[in-house]
Amino acid sequence: MKKCEVCIIGGSCGTFLIAVTDHLKEVFTAKGLDCKVYYQNALQNSEPPETADVVLQSMPLLTEKDVRCPLISIRPLIVDLNQVETMQKILTTVEQICASN
Repeated sequence: MKKCEVCIIGGSCGTFLIAVTDHLKEVFTAKGLDCKVYYQNALQNSEPPETADVVLQSMPLLTEKDVRCPLISIRPLIVDLNQVETMQKILTTVEQICASN
């Protein structure tokens, strides 16, 4: 299995970025997925992350044209960290990347 690099990018709500990062680390570990999960504050650096396999964004900052990997909106997680549809999309994407060699 390939290690997957997941970048969470968002704005001024650092607490949300940290909460999502910690939550996804736990979810990925429980699923047996080898992932590096980190966040990037768009106010400090709005450039697309260069090495990420998946970019999760909490605000409409980047487009599919800006990144070389899947881009998923995580705005629904602001209300519910386990929002089913968003979490399923993230997990499916990460599982596919981890499975590819």
